[in-house]
Amino acid sequence: MPSDALTGAALELIEPAIKAFRQAVAAAADRADSHLAASLAGSPMSQAAAELGEFAAGRIDVTRFAALSELTERPVPDDLEVSVLRRAAEILREQADLPPSRFVVNLPPGGRLANALGIQFDELGRAFGAILVAELVRNGRYDDAEHSAILHGLPRHEWHRGERAVSPPLVVTLDGADLWAGEIAQFLDGNQKIVLIVRPPAPPAALVRLITPSTLVMQTTNMETLATAVRYEGTAVAALMPDGGGVAEFVHLPDPRLPEHERLQITARPRGARKSLQSWSAWLQSQELEQLYALAAPPPVAAVGKENGGPPADPAARLAAWLLSSAESAAAGS
Repeated sequence: MPSDALTGAALELIEPAIKAFRQAVAAAADRADSHLAASLAGSPMSQAAAELGEFAAGRIDVTRFAALSELTERPVPDDLEVSVLRRAAEILREQADLPPSRFVVNLPPGGRLANALGIQFDELGRAFGAILVAELVRNGRYDDAEHSAILHGLPRHEWHRGERAVSPPLVVTLDGADLWAGEIAQFLDGNQKIVLIVRPPAPPAALVRLITPSTLVMQTTNMETLATAVRYEGTAVAALMPDGGGVAEFVHLPDPRLPEHERLQITARPRGARKSLQSWSAWLQSQELEQLYALAAPPPVAAVGKENGGPPADPAARLAAWLLSSAESAAAGS
């Protein structure tokens, strides 16, 4: 499948996460527009009427509502603050309507993945910066000298927990030689989804370094298998690796109910001798593989006399079964 088609297919997979991000930003834009209208109206009663909207007409005494609410204590923004609030609302509308292509990072050969991801998240973080600025204006705490730069981008490490929960997903296309897991790790928290489309040649087990208790990690050569990874409600990084037998295929499930060695399943091991790959030496590639095999190896005693044959061999089937089980457990506990 051509690279553009693979990118398009990956974008379809992350569409639910893109939708969640857009909805959160659109809701914030509505709040900013409401406060802007109230700010332009000026008085506490006018602010109350603007924030309550048409629902209040004939039903709520706006004067009493304003007296009971924080609106009586909220300062009326000056001209600068109104201008800043208007710009924040504009940015939120722009970010809520971003095309799918803005959720794609095309890393050129030899590029630094951490730099590319950081720039993209800074740009997408303009939405969260605009939300923060709108709240600062709303609460009378906006300082132009201190806060104006936030509208130009908010680094991902400054996002709070709620923002990371709707973190914009990304599709990344890159050469296998540039796939360094350490450059991705700093962005993996919250509900982050990163899908990697890896061009050959590629190291056999580069993502093994990303395996942590709460992160779903997958390497596969099959797009359908990849689709199951992005359904996970949590941090997930999945790579569509080049086919040809030179890479390991595996899935790590962040399921504390499973023994550690059962959370990681290897479904394909690389064939052939390892060759150096630019900055990836054959020795370094072999170390990644040995680490992968060690993580998946059962304890010697636990391996004896095990019944029922263990989990299904197909990672997509295993992941789908686990997702279903997790959903049923959550429903039972609610």
